[in-house]
Amino acid sequence: MKRTFLVISFFLFSAEIYPQSLLEAALKDRSNLVSKEPIKIHLNNYKFESQEFFGYLGVLKTQFPKKDTIELKELIRKVMNSKTDLTTWTENEIPNKILVKPNEFVKPKVGLEKIKWTTREEKKAIIKEIRKYNKNSTMWPRYPVYLSRPVHSRSGNYAIIGLINGGSTGKVSLYKKLDGKWSVVSDLKRWAY
Repeated sequence: MKRTFLVISFFLFSAEIYPQSLLEAALKDRSNLVSKEPIKIHLNNYKFESQEFFGYLGVLKTQFPKKDTIELKELIRKVMNSKTDLTTWTENEIPNKILVKPNEFVKPKVGLEKIKWTTREEKKAIIKEIRKYNKNSTMWPRYPVYLSRPVHSRSGNYAIIGLINGGSTGKVSLYKKLDGKWSVVSDLKRWAY
C-alpha cells in the first residue's frame, strides 16, 4: 500500500514538474507579469516545409532526424486541429511570476511576495515594472505576457507554445528537450502590431 502511494505520488509530481520547466524556458527574460488567461496558438494553414519557417529549412535537414520530422508534422497538425485549452493559469503552473487579469491593479508589495528576488536592483526593477503596468502606459506594450498552454509531441521531446508580449509582438515557438532542458529550436511564426 505504501509503495503504491509512493509510485502514484512520484508520477503525479513528475507530471506537475514536466510542463513547469518548459514554461520557465518560455518565460525566461520576459516580463514578470503574466496574464492569467491563456491564448490560442495560431498556425492557420501552416506547412512545416513552408517559407514561414523563416529560413530554418536548412535546420530541418541537419538537426532533425527523419522520424522527428514526421513527429513535428503531426505536432503541427495537432495544434491546428485540436481544441485549445483555455483553463486559467495557476501560480503552481507559473511560479515566480505575477499572474494578472486584464486591467487589474497590482500592489507592488503583493507582487514582490510572489517573485524570488535576491538583490536590491532586482527588487527595484520589479517594482518599476509593476508601476508601469499599473499606469497602462502605451510606452510599455510588453506587459503582461500572454502565454498559450503548451502542446507536446507524441514522444514529449518537442512542444509548441504561443506567446504575446503585451500588445506589441508575438510568436509561436517550437521547443526541443535536450538533456532535461527545454530550448527554442525555431520560431514557427512571428508578428508585430
